[in-house]
Amino acid sequence: MDDIIIKKLVNLRFMHFPDKTIDCKFAGRPYLIYKIDDKYSYLLKLSSKKSNKGLNYYYELLPDSSNKLDKKSYVDLKYFIVYEIEKLKRVLLTQKLEYGLREYGIIKDEQLDEILSQINMLYVSTLQV
Repeated sequence: MDDIIIKKLVNLRFMHFPDKTIDCKFAGRPYLIYKIDDKYSYLLKLSSKKSNKGLNYYYELLPDSSNKLDKKSYVDLKYFIVYEIEKLKRVLLTQKLEYGLREYGIIKDEQLDEILSQINMLYVSTLQV
């Protein structure tokens, strides 16, 4: 399905977080698809707020015509969500038929590169001895 592309912001509801809690925001929340392989899509949650602790774990996105955000948002780099591609396709197809769920766009190439670089700095670089 062409809807699943890297850099796309998708609106998902009732997502399960790694700590076993459920995102109960009824209108959904934007997630960034930052990577795809044969079976899984890898997502990062967006929020309009960031915690004062661990400021390095957020990437700021400003609204523009390509991402279609309403206000400044933050990509949360603390939670990596793995979602089966087939399941994501079904969710996105269902949401196209639902009224009132927001459509988002995509982020720019350089923004994805900066996010991946920040993830590399936070997680990968610290593992090397």
